[in-house]
Amino acid sequence: MATRAADNSEPRALADMLAIDQEALHLWEPQELAGRLRHQLAAPLEVDLTDAGTASIEDVTRLSQSPERSIRTFGDLLHHRAPPIQLLTFVKDFAKASRQDAASALPKEIAAVLYFGAIVVAQRRCGRGISKLSDEEVRAGVEWVLAQPWVDPGVQELFEGSDH
Repeated sequence: MATRAADNSEPRALADMLAIDQEALHLWEPQELAGRLRHQLAAPLEVDLTDAGTASIEDVTRLSQSPERSIRTFGDLLHHRAPPIQLLTFVKDFAKASRQDAASALPKEIAAVLYFGAIVVAQRRCGRGISKLSDEEVRAGVEWVLAQPWVDPGVQELFEGSDH
């Protein structure tokens, strides 16, 4: 697989990029963000990941087949007991790219939840890191997600009790 810019980012620059600024907070109302998050979690992985160029349809299809249960959506992946690490990496890269793309239809806040969700799930369920962020930077992202009133309890569970 080719190296993507997300793999070569300096951790501090990445943390700064994911910081949610005050201007962004005024673009969406909490109920709108809650709806957008629900929508994104129900969205098919293969559509967003392949449209964004994060992964090939063949890779997503192959990795989505699980003996336990198939992984069709972002929510399926983040809540899977043994998610494929490569799919989590694809989601992390997709979320980062969406955050950087001013033309992205995905709100920056939702991208941040997906980004940190993929990192935390990889650490907790796969025992692997998929980011160059420091523990402190991941912890700050987790705390930010948990502080958002629009993040539903099912998603908050992914972040609660995190080592970071």
